[in-house]
Parts: sequence; C-alpha cells; structure tokens
Amino acid sequence: ETQEGLVFGIPAVGIPQLRSMCTMHQMGEVSFYFRQVRPYIREITNAPTIQESSSVAARVASDLASLTDPFFQSMAAAVALFSNDTASCNPLESITESEWLALTEGI
Repeated sequence: ETQEGLVFGIPAVGIPQLRSMCTMHQMGEVSFYFRQVRPYIREITNAPTIQESSSVAARVASDLASLTDPFFQSMAAAVALFSNDTASCNPLESITESEWLALTEGI
C-alpha cells in the first residue's frame, strides 16, 4: 500500500525509509482515521448494485461525514511533515484515548 511504502521506503523510486518521529506519529494518525473510514467506503463500493450502493451511502453519510475532516486534516499535516519535519512534536502530549486503544490493538 502507499502508506506502507512511504513509511518503509521504496528504494526503486528513491523513497527512503521514514526515520522522523513526528512524521511517523502523524502517519499513525492518518492510519487511525483510515481504519475508521475504510469500512464505510468498502460497504458503499461493494454493494451489488448502484441502487444499493446509493442506499448504503445515504445510510452512512452522517457517520462518514464526521470522519472526513479529521482524516483530511491528518493527511494534510502528514504531507507538510514529509516536506519539512521540524522534529518539534510531542506525541505523548497529543495522543487521544482512542489512538492509545488503536495502538494497543495493533500490538
């Protein structure tokens, strides 16, 4: 996946392995929101007909809409850090309870 390539590097195209704590932390936030958004997107796109897909989209629209802004903001922040990581973050200060739970589930 793209995110994995950005974190672990893709030597064939000149993308080095990510070593910055701030950028890695931000990519973790992107993953956190992606894991929440993905089931909705899959449910919409995997519906057997266009009509069912539209029905599912209407049903999940409110929940999905509440996630899109924080997801976009986390991605925009990650892009900014890829361009210029100042190493001035404090992940422990900003991590939320939900993020801690998601982190521990991945262990």
